Amino acid sequence: MLKNGFIIKSNENQLNRSTMDPYFGIGRNITWPLDGLSDDVSIELTVEAERRWFGYSDSRPWVIPDVDYLQRYKRHCQFMNISTYCLQVESSSSIILSSAELPIIRILGYDYVDVDMSTSCLYEDLTMNVCVVKEIFRPVLRKLNQYRLLNSEDDVQEYLSGRRALINMGYDMEEYFSPLAVKLTEVLL
Repeated sequence: MLKNGFIIKSNENQLNRSTMDPYFGIGRNITWPLDGLSDDVSIELTVEAERRWFGYSDSRPWVIPDVDYLQRYKRHCQFMNISTYCLQVESSSSIILSSAELPIIRILGYDYVDVDMSTSCLYEDLTMNVCVVKEIFRPVLRKLNQYRLLNSEDDVQEYLSGRRALINMGYDMEEYFSPLAVKLTEVLL
């Protein structure tokens, strides 16, 4: 896995997580919580990220490799009374990389996500309420860690194998924009 960069998440839940509590992956909280706010600094930070890192159509994960930007973003979140935390994102993608070293709080595990870093394909698949889907993913569900994420790349491959089997059986598994397996680590910013 290559270190791609970091994302800022708010502590505000974006999911009703009743079936996979205590899920702590990409889909749990709002990513880039200043996006959509109308004050000048929030708009400037959002435009800067889109211009420098997100405005490409090459399937790169929407992460930030620059610690200075992340610190400015976090300070403005604090000013706006938005409680946040920072996740380090690693994947097999070499399109965007970061050499920044931030202190590790905890290693969360592996998720399978949309490149927007807001949607967890894994979470959505594992919480589907369809008997055949539940049966196919039963072995994967048993392997989830305390954060309801996968522990290894092998576990991700087992999940993806089940996903492909369901697609081959004709199940309409939602398509995502350039999904990828990521390793998530909570870091101190």
